[in-house]
Amino acid sequence: MAFHFFYRKLFAGFCILGSLVACGQHTTGDAHVNAVLDQSVLLGDTKVIISPTCKIPINGIWFVHVHEDEKTATSAATEFIDSIGYGCFVTLQHGSGRNISFTQGGVSYKFDPNRMFTDAGRKATLQKLGKYSESAFSDVTRLAKTFTSNYIDSNKLIIALHNNTNDGGLTIKSYTKGGDYAPDASQVFINQKEDADDFFYTTSKKAFTFFKELGFNVMQQNNATVTDDGSLSVYAGLKKIDYINIEAEHGKTAQQKRMLLATLQYIKTFYPVPPFIVLPDQQ
Repeated sequence: MAFHFFYRKLFAGFCILGSLVACGQHTTGDAHVNAVLDQSVLLGDTKVIISPTCKIPINGIWFVHVHEDEKTATSAATEFIDSIGYGCFVTLQHGSGRNISFTQGGVSYKFDPNRMFTDAGRKATLQKLGKYSESAFSDVTRLAKTFTSNYIDSNKLIIALHNNTNDGGLTIKSYTKGGDYAPDASQVFINQKEDADDFFYTTSKKAFTFFKELGFNVMQQNNATVTDDGSLSVYAGLKKIDYINIEAEHGKTAQQKRMLLATLQYIKTFYPVPPFIVLPDQQ
């Protein structure tokens, strides 16, 4: 542990002398966002808080969470990052569950925050969940662009965390032939020994191959033909950002941490971390 403490002190020195990104800040044009400070975006009468937390940041990699009611994902990510001592995690807080509701000009609106990342998605989710107006669309766009400009666009790898229900509407089988989302996948691997509710959603062949070889359920998004529903995976595909979603059943914190540990192996394989970061197997 003394060895680990030494490298933490060394990292502090890098923060004094190094770049904003290395110290947990992102630079977007002339705007600087501190990775440990909340931001708030007002949508009508609703304040949406973009809440990041960091241990030792890894340049170019962020863990993200957009559905407030998916508590297992939040617990798994924060406990995992605390346990390894590095990584940055950002989540949305608004107090209204999965979807974000707001009132503007006396009219109520609602949208899915994982459908706000493209123009087509923003319009479709507002129409599906309630009313649509240009002003509401503009507010949702402002939230999405605040989020992506500070936590997505300048990064190399995004690790999203989501939860689903036991044998609910979404499983790895949803992406196989005859499944609801089969057209969105270029390839799918299913391990019959794994719960179908627990799987990796990837946008790159290297990620698909990596998790397949480890024996996890995994699918690769077809970035050319995927339905533009405004989800972060679609946005990442358009921006050519490596994206991994760790999808696990509600309540299975240990399973989601197991998948996070596999993702850490992926990071170590394809995104060499700075030498002053002490990895768990080196402590």
